[in-house]
Amino acid sequence: MLMPDRVTVDIEGFREILEALAKEGERSLSQQIRLFIRQGVERNKVEKSNNE
Repeated sequence: MLMPDRVTVDIEGFREILEALAKEGERSLSQQIRLFIRQGVERNKVEKSNNE
């Protein structure tokens, strides 16, 4: 069975806004953070492809 990858990240200074955005989007804090990571990766993949 594959275990999910885990990373510990310090969200100091961002917790309040992240929780507010998660609540607004009806997500948990973890789901909201994963969404932002996914969006950032996708945006950077597009930018990198355009720069090559």
